[in-house]
Amino acid sequence: MRDLHKGRGTRRIALFACSAMVMAAAATGAWAQDAGEPAATLGEIVVTAQKREQSIQDVPISISAVGQETLQANRITNVGELAAISPGLTARPAAGGSNIPSFSMRGVTSYGVVPGSDKSVSLYIDGVYIGSATGSIFDLPDVERIEVLRGPQGTLFGRNATAGAISIITRNPTGDFGVRQELTYGNYDQFRTRTRIDTPQWGPFSGSINYLYEERRGETKNLGAGTVWDRGTNSSISRQGVQVSPKWLGNKRLEQWFASVRFDPTDNFSTIYKFDHSVNHDTPTAQAPIAIDATYPLIGPFLQALTTSQPGGVVFAPDGKRPKEVNNSWATRSYQKVFGHNITSTVRVNDNWSVKNILAYRESFNYGNSPIDGMSGLTLTAQALPSYAAFATLSNPAVQAGLRAGVITQAQLPALIGQTAQALAPLVGQPFAVVGSQSQSVAKQWSDELQVNYDSKFVTLTMGGMYFHLMTSAGAPPGLISTANFTPIPGGIIPAGRATAYNWAESLAGYAQAEFHVTEQIDLVAGYRLTKDNKRGDYLSTLNGVPITSSFTYKKTKPAYTAGINYRPTSDILVYGKYASAFVSGGSVGPAAFQPESAHSWEGGVKADLLDNRLRTNLAVWKVKYFNLQSAQSGTNAGFPAFSTVVIDNGDAKAHGFEFEATALPMEGLTLNLGVGYTDGHFLGQNPVLGPVTNDFTLQPKWTTNLVAQYETEPLFDDARLVLRTDANWRAKMRTSPSLTLAPVFDAAEFSPAGWIWNARVALTNIKLGNRSDVEVALWGRNLTDNKRTTFPLGFANPAFLYSATFERARTYGIDVNFNY
Repeated sequence: MRDLHKGRGTRRIALFACSAMVMAAAATGAWAQDAGEPAATLGEIVVTAQKREQSIQDVPISISAVGQETLQANRITNVGELAAISPGLTARPAAGGSNIPSFSMRGVTSYGVVPGSDKSVSLYIDGVYIGSATGSIFDLPDVERIEVLRGPQGTLFGRNATAGAISIITRNPTGDFGVRQELTYGNYDQFRTRTRIDTPQWGPFSGSINYLYEERRGETKNLGAGTVWDRGTNSSISRQGVQVSPKWLGNKRLEQWFASVRFDPTDNFSTIYKFDHSVNHDTPTAQAPIAIDATYPLIGPFLQALTTSQPGGVVFAPDGKRPKEVNNSWATRSYQKVFGHNITSTVRVNDNWSVKNILAYRESFNYGNSPIDGMSGLTLTAQALPSYAAFATLSNPAVQAGLRAGVITQAQLPALIGQTAQALAPLVGQPFAVVGSQSQSVAKQWSDELQVNYDSKFVTLTMGGMYFHLMTSAGAPPGLISTANFTPIPGGIIPAGRATAYNWAESLAGYAQAEFHVTEQIDLVAGYRLTKDNKRGDYLSTLNGVPITSSFTYKKTKPAYTAGINYRPTSDILVYGKYASAFVSGGSVGPAAFQPESAHSWEGGVKADLLDNRLRTNLAVWKVKYFNLQSAQSGTNAGFPAFSTVVIDNGDAKAHGFEFEATALPMEGLTLNLGVGYTDGHFLGQNPVLGPVTNDFTLQPKWTTNLVAQYETEPLFDDARLVLRTDANWRAKMRTSPSLTLAPVFDAAEFSPAGWIWNARVALTNIKLGNRSDVEVALWGRNLTDNKRTTFPLGFANPAFLYSATFERARTYGIDVNFNY
């Protein structure tokens, strides 16, 4: 059956490829017929993937780049939604309310969930590296372009880019007075307003300001709404205080400011200051249990009794599809604040030399609570008390030690369990947490990067140096436990505890990359970067009620390098090949040290503009080997019970695949896009603490596909045009659990099914209002087929006793009204 599914997937992609060839053939016929008439051509896309402005067709990197109009049409508002625009990339929010994006690309799934660890896909805003993963899902400011760079980017982008990098570039002031007002109304009470004002040029100064407000109601009803939680009584900082579980899950209320000022005193010097500030009040997305293994020793019978004895029942998702309502009593309102300052100065020394400096400070705060089990906050019932007493007794370290020493016999256990049940009886009727997480993180960073570019007929040189400093605290809110495990919460008062990691990181790097123009057609590329990392940290926790403080230091200097060749048979075709390396910094979680993860990759590609620049095709074929692949694991499973999660060395791995993108203009007004990504890989030997696991990568689909068709009509009246757009992204079935010992009840959790996310937009643009104003009105829909599949399943223990999951967001639709002056 598995081979049959594999064959179906292969045939499906073959069908896509055939469709692309038919599209190209049809387009060729159309172009040939219209050869005598002026025709539209594909515009140049300028990117900064190599630290300087270049046409995307001149960059020997597998890269996707999209602008503001595409982001708006696809309803992409934060980095967690970027999978829709880049083949080979899977992006989704991690569970737990931490606002961490999980990226899967080129065989690696990474999101830096463990405090002090780093990511395999780095995130940049205006050239500034975002160091902390926690809280890095935030709504994008006034974006001009997003670039997704696939493959190791260690030479120019530095550490923590073994799988790739995502670069977000915001808009600069235009120097021309203008106002843009955007309004959106949609289902789930969605309202969004965005105002941008550009000032005229005042001497050497120009500026812009952007304000965004958005709110929407969640799509999933919370059956635990109204449950009261007190996080102030036992907290050293009672910021959260008393909170009430909300009626709806997935609510959003965002307010954001973005401002920039440009100073151009001469033609050769420019400084741009940018400031962004966003505050988001939301509620976690719905988490639902998929199944419980009732045969699992101790835990299984208890969870079965707990869920079946609830007066209103418990909602499960046994088919792995999003339910309309869930029991998420533990969930409460989250809060996130992100802001940053950026000063970018550029000096053009002469026609050959230019210098740029990027000085930046960023800060984020994130707080959230999530029932990652999908059921925390249920009521402890009398029916569940006997099995809970058995679990509590036999899990007691003193009882376990007594059984091992022979001091306690099997015959004495029933009496001990009875005593425990009697002691726990007063807690019947109180809320109970199975696995409920609560997290608070703070990140403060500043950095400075100096770049020097030199360009001549013989060589193009990019070199520079960077200093980066980061301070983070992550874990539980101060004075509270980070995760409530199998415990009643009397009166809803969250127990006192401590589980917080404080980390400091400094990084100093120098780099240089040169392209030697050997002939007019051949360039040789060589690059090298040397990075010195210093890390230290303190982890505060408790073990069996005893406070523990664990500290660490980490120092390492590591290189990254690139070597390649570029060949241009014609001015419209680039053929390239390269070898590149990168690494993810090592570190420690208390005494649990982990080594740097490194990647070494071969890549070859062809970029071509064909048929009078009306057909663009880009292909990259790659192969990569990873060493010391870092993996986040439960602290208990990995042998460190004092820590909730640690990073372990998951061994080496290898992967190979390709990415293909094509854009065509087969006829006037019609644009077609196709993107296909293929990834295949497996581990070369895994850490034994994981138990029996598959060698295949998890959370990484083998096939991803993006399709876009857009048609713009001739003017209907005055300059008004109708723009019809549809886009869809498809991913293959992907394994969500590495375990080979899943109980049959978890069949729906083992894989996230293949499927499409289909979006559409119909817009009437350029409706003139006077000489300088125009209006656009658009109807749009996202996830029109209401795909309900799982996006982030979670298994508890190995083998698992429980699986829960988050799901694709529900179908949304609405209307945009945009005004330009």
